[in-house]
Amino acid sequence: PGPPAALLIGCRSFAGRAPELPGVADELEAVAAATTLPCDRLLDAQASCAQLSALAAAGRLARYGLIHIASHAQLLASRRGAAHLKLWDGDLQLAKIAAMDLAGALVVLSACEGADAELLPGEEALSLSRAWIEAGARAVVASLWPVYDRAVLALMARFHAELAAHGDAALALTRAQRSLAADPHHLLAGPRCWAGFLLFGDAAPT
Repeated sequence: PGPPAALLIGCRSFAGRAPELPGVADELEAVAAATTLPCDRLLDAQASCAQLSALAAAGRLARYGLIHIASHAQLLASRRGAAHLKLWDGDLQLAKIAAMDLAGALVVLSACEGADAELLPGEEALSLSRAWIEAGARAVVASLWPVYDRAVLALMARFHAELAAHGDAALALTRAQRSLAADPHHLLAGPRCWAGFLLFGDAAPT
C-alpha cells in the first residue's frame, strides 16, 4: 500500500429529501487546499451509498488516513437505529457504516448531529460517531447540534490547516475554535457555528 490519502465526500442536493447545501463544494475545495494528503473526491452523484459500499467491499477505504464528509445527517432520537447520513442516492444507516472496514482513519463529519447520541436501555448509545469508530476509525470529529454549510467552512479550513501542520486532531480542533472565538470581526465567530464540534477517540497523529 502507498502513503495514506484523504477521501473528501460531499453532497449538495438530495432529490427533495432534504434542503440543498450550496456551500459543500467550497468546503471540499478548502479542505483539499489545507491538507497535505493526496485527495480523492466524491461529489454529488459520486457521493452515493452505492459508491461508498463498493469502495468498502473492495477494501479500498483502508487506504485513507482522513475521511471528510460534508452532507446532511439526522439522529432521529426515539427511532432506534434510524440515525443516518444522507447521500446522493439514499440514507446511509448506522449498520452500514459500522460494517465498513477502515484502518484507523480520522473521520470528520461536517454534518448535523453527528456527535449526538440516543441512549437505549442498558445505557447503550447509538450515534453516527460511534458507528464510524466501530468501522475502524481512530477518531471522529462531529457536531452535537445542527450546522450550516456556509458557516462551517471557516472552521473546517482552519482545522485542516492546523491538522496538516502537526497531525494532532484534538489540538487542531481546539486551535481552530479558539481562532474563531478570538476574531470578533469574523461573521462566523459566534459559538453556534463552531462550539458544537467535539472529538471522539484517539487524537494522536499516526
